[in-house]
Amino acid sequence: MRQPLVLTAALILLAGAVIRCGAESPAYVLSEAESAPSGPVVRDPDASGGAYVAQAGAYQPMAVVPVPAGPESWIVWARVRDVNCQLKSLSASGAQKELNWVWSRPDDWAWVSYGRHSRAELGDRILLMRGPDAGPAPGLDAVLFTASDAFQPESLLPPDTAMHPPVTIKIDWARTVAKATRISYSLNAFAGFNPAVTTNPKYEANMAAMGAGILRLHNWGVMADSRKEANGWIDTAARNWDAVKIKRTLTGAYAYGPELLINIPGFPEWMQKDGRLDPAQIDAYARFCARLVQIVNRDLKRGVTYWEVTNEQDEAYYGAFHKDGGALKDPAKPDMVNELADIFNRCAKAMRAVDPTIKLGGPAAARPDWLDFAGRFAAATASNLDFYSYHAYASGSRDDSDRHIFDRTRFFGENARQLRAALHAAVPGRTLPLFFD
Repeated sequence: MRQPLVLTAALILLAGAVIRCGAESPAYVLSEAESAPSGPVVRDPDASGGAYVAQAGAYQPMAVVPVPAGPESWIVWARVRDVNCQLKSLSASGAQKELNWVWSRPDDWAWVSYGRHSRAELGDRILLMRGPDAGPAPGLDAVLFTASDAFQPESLLPPDTAMHPPVTIKIDWARTVAKATRISYSLNAFAGFNPAVTTNPKYEANMAAMGAGILRLHNWGVMADSRKEANGWIDTAARNWDAVKIKRTLTGAYAYGPELLINIPGFPEWMQKDGRLDPAQIDAYARFCARLVQIVNRDLKRGVTYWEVTNEQDEAYYGAFHKDGGALKDPAKPDMVNELADIFNRCAKAMRAVDPTIKLGGPAAARPDWLDFAGRFAAATASNLDFYSYHAYASGSRDDSDRHIFDRTRFFGENARQLRAALHAAVPGRTLPLFFD
């Protein structure tokens, strides 16, 4: 049996749906999803209240929950399984406003946080909508509102030890399952383009103390004018890289000897058209990227092995053309994945002409769940792609606790498994390394 909730303040039960604890300002308000379902109600002894709301259709509502009276802002949590959900506000007229996605998809019941929202943002009601990804038993169990940054809803629903007995784990120290390499631990060196930082002895000492095996030099500011932006590496007037500043930045930096990965995130402003690279400038951009390899590896002899072309351009070349479910927004307007792949291929050939020892990767995808994009990009760049890189995030809110963030690391494993399967299907017979950077 589940352990009872022990409350030190008044407990009010509203139609079996809402629990409040606290006095003038409630510590939390818990709403059972099945009290206002927008899908089938399924009995489950592991669910709060013994039931949850299921939803078979992607992008369909799961439950509509009233926003309780109380403070001027609430942190919103949802207990979900096998599904990712979006939080929306729902006006009296039925108008919906998107507030936040949680893209993780827990294998078992788990609380996910949508962060803090003001009452003005939330309105009188909120709607939880099912996302595109779901497992065999997708469900929404409960929604919780709390004003406290420290409150953890896991404490309300302790594991049912009768149904989930303790598991005995045996560790065989003599058996090696897998080996971590030096570059398994990496850091984003966000200030790695700024010579005022990289020449600072304290920065150097702290980076050495952390000892990451590979540093990813990434900052969108690198594409800015070197005289106007601290991280800028471009001489805009000359339409070239600022070789002098690059030398100041990299000379002597990271003496403890990590591998370096340099990310070229976007396109110089004079080469852009409608926020993307002007197709007429692709070869010029390839030469531009090759020039950076010349400066860093030939002139400065830094020997940077890993180079990453573009950053999160899957949004501009794929996401901008597709609905959340994957279908094209306008069938007459196909996406531009092939063009992004063409950019990468031409850059790779030009950069390897300068230094054939480098490893080229990309596209530093913003969305690990866009598997169609991943497969198509990898297939189109297979002859030049040494690693596939992508991003994922444990949280979109600074209000989330460390525990909440650490608990969600298991979803990164799921991202990797799905991407691995998509890449194997797209490029059969070859295992592309995954860089989760």
